[in-house]
Amino acid sequence: MVSLSATVFDRWARTYDECALQPVFRAAHNAVLGRARRITIRPRRVLDVGCGTGRLLRAAMTLFPDSVLVGVDVSGGMLAVAGSAAPLTRRLGHVQAAAEGLPFADASFDLVVSTASFRHWTDQDAAMREIGRVLAPGGLFGFADLFAVRRRGLPSRLIGRLDLPPPVRATLAAAGMRAVDVDTVDGFGPIPAITVVLARPSRR
Repeated sequence: MVSLSATVFDRWARTYDECALQPVFRAAHNAVLGRARRITIRPRRVLDVGCGTGRLLRAAMTLFPDSVLVGVDVSGGMLAVAGSAAPLTRRLGHVQAAAEGLPFADASFDLVVSTASFRHWTDQDAAMREIGRVLAPGGLFGFADLFAVRRRGLPSRLIGRLDLPPPVRATLAAAGMRAVDVDTVDGFGPIPAITVVLARPSRR
């Protein structure tokens, strides 16, 4: 997996929303938000981990009109662009922090989302534990990235069930979460498919 530093994202921030990968990112946003909306009707607080320039959060403002929305990103440059696109309000906030050290109280978000961010986390196990920590009992974690999923065994092939790579499943389990849905959506160009995962707390 490729990991880019905050400095690289700071330099990329001004042109990020015009890059050729935006169709992939938008597909990931729409897939995660659409699936979360079907399951989580009125989340009180929503967190986007690795929010970048805030496009997913701006879409979520319409989708969840009564929710408090918070975006966290390690790149100050990305957050500056996000803040200029949607000024901060009581409903919308941006916080500069790494996924491995989320500055929020335990069980403080009903819905946590993350798209195209997992592969950039320096310590994926630590970041996933932090997401599990801030996720409220009964909450939902929706994330999308470029995982190589597969159908394992005849029963899974017959019902179309997809299986996450063992390291990703183990990372979720160690964070006290379990995948409740794994699916793929079409990508664009050199990225043929995006994997979308919904997970819930497993020990609460």
